[in-house]
Amino acid sequence: MQTPYQIPRYRRLQTASIGLAIVVAASAVVYWRWIHFARRPAPELSGTFSRERLLVGGRERSFGVYVPATLSKPTPLVVALHGSGETGAEFRWHTGYDFDRLADEHGFVVAYPDGWERHWDDCRAAATYTARRDHVDDVAFIHALIQRLHQTVRISDDVVFAVGHSNGAQMAYRLALELPDEITAVAAISAGLPAADNLDCRPRGAPISVLIMNGTADPLNPYEGGRMTIFGFGNRGNIRSTADTARYFVELDDLPPAPGLVERLDGGNDSLWVERSTWSAPRHVNVQLDTIHGGGHVVPEPWSRYPRVLGRTVPGFDGPAEIWHFFAGQLAVE
Repeated sequence: MQTPYQIPRYRRLQTASIGLAIVVAASAVVYWRWIHFARRPAPELSGTFSRERLLVGGRERSFGVYVPATLSKPTPLVVALHGSGETGAEFRWHTGYDFDRLADEHGFVVAYPDGWERHWDDCRAAATYTARRDHVDDVAFIHALIQRLHQTVRISDDVVFAVGHSNGAQMAYRLALELPDEITAVAAISAGLPAADNLDCRPRGAPISVLIMNGTADPLNPYEGGRMTIFGFGNRGNIRSTADTARYFVELDDLPPAPGLVERLDGGNDSLWVERSTWSAPRHVNVQLDTIHGGGHVVPEPWSRYPRVLGRTVPGFDGPAEIWHFFAGQLAVE
């Protein structure tokens, strides 16, 4: 016999089903609003995108390459390095195909290499993903990629740039420190150099032009330096502050300690805007810091929107276009 205090079984099941539906609906809302990365359609481009493979250090490595239909020789190369958990092809559309558009407009080749198991063997000693743990030689991989494109695309002998985001930016720093004879300049987005107790690479001590593009509200890469984690989980070790990272390359390049120019760029608002600091010298080796006040762990560009969980993107600021403008400035090196 049912007592007054007993809930019929069908009602318990009904209540549980309603609760589950609410949880699923709420999860879907959170995913679509904060985590989902919407893929935009590919734009009309003049050239071709192809996939290639290399054998480096006993491992088969892969990369994509975009070649515009019309190129003048010699042709600059931009090596675009994806972040953690991505592939080169994903980084291509995550940045709205912006580097391909710029390649069409300005006449250069873009390579999108794939990290080992979606990660790069950067300089952070504390990182534990497979590429770091097994010391996959990504410097040799990038060197081999450059040599392959010398043969197949006839890129310039001495104009190679590297740009990266997050883990890819850390890899770009490694190239700047260990491969300065092959890399003309690098651009690092959402990354600070590893601190001395977390640095596991062999700097050559050679000057190189560097652009740093960091957000002050980055939830993963602390703008002021310190411990780097993934939303409180894992441990990537300590990193330098953004200011100290810029100072490292300023001193390496023997540039004046104070920036020669500090300017607020057009666009944005009181809570989200870009401040540019530039250190330069007559020999054209220079350092540029684009501080995105209020910005997050994103590649700022107008063609696609990074997941909101990674923070805000300043409207009207085309990061890849600014990066190419910086790279093009290095072509005047005498």
